[in-house]
Amino acid sequence: MNIRLATDEDKESWNRFVLKHSDNPCHLYEWRKILEQAYGYECIYLIAEEGNEIVSVFPTVMIRSKLFGTQICSLPFSDYGGLLLSNEAGCTVMNSFLESLSTSIGKADFLEVRTPVQTSVADCLSKNLERGKMEYVTFVTDLSKPFEEIWKKDFDKHVRNAMRKAIKNNLEVANEKWGENLDEFYHIYLLTMKKLGSPAHRLKFFKSLHDLLRDEHVKLFLSKKSNKTIGGVVAFTGRRTIYASYEVTDPNYKNLNPASLLFSRVIEWGCSKGYHFFDFGRTLRGSGVYNFKKQWGGKEISQPYYYLGKKIPQQDPREKYVYLSKLWGKLPISIAKRIGPYIKGGIGQ
Repeated sequence: MNIRLATDEDKESWNRFVLKHSDNPCHLYEWRKILEQAYGYECIYLIAEEGNEIVSVFPTVMIRSKLFGTQICSLPFSDYGGLLLSNEAGCTVMNSFLESLSTSIGKADFLEVRTPVQTSVADCLSKNLERGKMEYVTFVTDLSKPFEEIWKKDFDKHVRNAMRKAIKNNLEVANEKWGENLDEFYHIYLLTMKKLGSPAHRLKFFKSLHDLLRDEHVKLFLSKKSNKTIGGVVAFTGRRTIYASYEVTDPNYKNLNPASLLFSRVIEWGCSKGYHFFDFGRTLRGSGVYNFKKQWGGKEISQPYYYLGKKIPQQDPREKYVYLSKLWGKLPISIAKRIGPYIKGGIGQ
């Protein structure tokens, strides 16, 4: 078996392999280019081959920060990561990958592998790496049923009432083209991150998402009132699954429940387009966001992270650096927009 670094010449073969074994667009080779363009990360994308055939891929990214140290992550800004295995491959491939990364891991504080999409990979990781202390989960809604059935049987009464209020106040939701709509989304994104006390991505990150993943794998939904954008969702799309990734709400209109209408309309859209699942995205068990997502009636699924290294995190970075959150909420948006990406890029969250 041969382990080697992937290059841009491997893009097509990498993606063919990924599309056979993962439904998450973040495993595609384009994710590497997004991270390189937006943050200048050193991406270490590894391929395992037998003969001329790919049997496994392992995308990893070196994140260096003067504030937060050095880590290797698979994958930054994604709920999922880790290697992908062909049916014939096994845990020996992962051990070979780790051996190839040993020098880099030795220079880093830790290797973080986010929730794998294959059960076989999770089994391998649990035998060789330490499971993280953080209790991350997601909620997944089955879209194979008619939307009317999901509305009646899955959504609880609080969700249905919130949606009725949004509709009564003449809110509308549409799947929009990026272009100038992205600027509207980004403005509200900055307001949302300020209110949350969290650093924001630079606009270039979102532009790169669409430039490289295109309409096939990333969608923009906006909520409007009287033609004014007051909320939005950026969602990744695989063949079977919609992954909600960035949800924003103008704080001045939060009482009109644009978030509830947005999620319901995206779920309805997914049903009409033949998707099988809607993934609400990673959240910490017991948090306020957890309680919001739980109301939608999806199946709760654990999202474990796995670690290897000398300084394994014992808590979510957003909890460890809570002092930054307090500071961030007080910064003017003009300043937060400039320095936020440096903080965001150093954490990889």
